[in-house]
Amino acid sequence: ATMATRVIILGAESAQAIQNMKLAAQVEISLLEMGQKVSVEASKGDIALQVHRSVLNFSALSHELVEHVQTIAGVNNTKVLMGSDYSDSIYRDQEFKLPPKVLLVDDEKEFALTLSERLISRNVGSYAVYDGQEALNFITEDQPDVMVLDLKMPGVSGMEVLEQTKKDNPNIEIIILTGHGTEEDRMNCLELGAFAYLQKPTDIHTLSDTIHQAHQKGFAKRLAD
Repeated sequence: ATMATRVIILGAESAQAIQNMKLAAQVEISLLEMGQKVSVEASKGDIALQVHRSVLNFSALSHELVEHVQTIAGVNNTKVLMGSDYSDSIYRDQEFKLPPKVLLVDDEKEFALTLSERLISRNVGSYAVYDGQEALNFITEDQPDVMVLDLKMPGVSGMEVLEQTKKDNPNIEIIILTGHGTEEDRMNCLELGAFAYLQKPTDIHTLSDTIHQAHQKGFAKRLAD
């Protein structure tokens, strides 16, 4: 009777382990499809995600991940954790040796997400929002070092975001990155305090170098204050 009981228990445990593995794999694949690579563990429908790369806004990323994972069949609860190798230095008071925090503002969502991933791979902590009002709302809660800003967006335009940001948060350096600007736009942006004015498509190395130059300027200004 004892041996039979053990076989039944082990069988149930094995079946649960298989279910856990299947659900974890399903969640991981689903997240990869949305461009997010994280570690996934599953236990009886409860999902634990571990983020290993630094991002500008961990709480916003956590919300996005949980919202997505909770739509997957078989998931009960989801939590998001920082992996053991996660660097949270971009949330602390900045020193120039730390990666710049960059806010990308562009209504072309796929472009912004791809650009964010490419910058992160170059040790630039970045986060994307997709309209001007969202950008203004964001910087009231978490101030980036540098903003990469499109001009032509529905609702609040990039020019309005530039003007308002430089008025309220002059230490945020702003790089204009647009595919529809004119020479008059360029002059207006520089007069309003933009650090640089770049045209799409821009080489990722050029953009990355410009971001680091803007970060250096902002760091020097903060030291002088």
